[in-house]
Amino acid sequence: MMESFFQTGRGELIDNNPPESSRAPKWATDTPALLPITTLLDLFNWYRLHLCGKEIVDPRGCRVSFLDTDFVHLIKLTDKYGKEPKNRRMAIGQILSGRITLHPSRIQIQRAQELSWARSIIERPTRIVPNWQTMGRANPGDAYIKNFGTEAQPIYRVLICGHAGKKRWAVTIFPRERFADREMPRVFGHKKRGGRSRRPALALLCPRLGFSRLSPTDYSYDSALFLSRLQADTNQRQCT
Repeated sequence: MMESFFQTGRGELIDNNPPESSRAPKWATDTPALLPITTLLDLFNWYRLHLCGKEIVDPRGCRVSFLDTDFVHLIKLTDKYGKEPKNRRMAIGQILSGRITLHPSRIQIQRAQELSWARSIIERPTRIVPNWQTMGRANPGDAYIKNFGTEAQPIYRVLICGHAGKKRWAVTIFPRERFADREMPRVFGHKKRGGRSRRPALALLCPRLGFSRLSPTDYSYDSALFLSRLQADTNQRQCT
């Protein structure tokens, strides 16, 4: 099967099960199926049909949009020299015309497979925080973090989007096994000092329902805090 794939550029490269590793991951029950990759055109058509121009809204009520040209960067499409096309619009046209076809070594297979996870990351994130990356098209921007694993064995995916006012656009999606110490205060809300953990400024700023004010119009989001506060409110109303 694999031999015919490399010869013809067609054929199903993966199945719909998450990849196995030496340490079998425990996936969350709501983890979407991975995309089967047949041709680059089929993959782009799926992206355009399910993500471009769709009403995808995060828990804060902010809509996140996907542009057709962002497909190039989202799957890390490269040329034979390992460089991303500078003219993404032209690259999309060449995909549609069949001039650019699927070469597994010229895309990041995992990112392509996990395009189906994008809506879940936005609509049901574990946390939304300011983008900590200093480079790229997402400054200012947000980082949507979702754990597709368990608390004991987390499997994080991060979606970075830029924003201007209430407009938000997806820039990239990538896996993260862990977060650096410099990211911990903003991402997880705790910081080590003297070998002990303390509650961070971001966690202390969290008002009702898990939202933290970042600016007059922007808020971060913590799903666990949101759910606990929502349940507390529900219980209080039932008692009264």
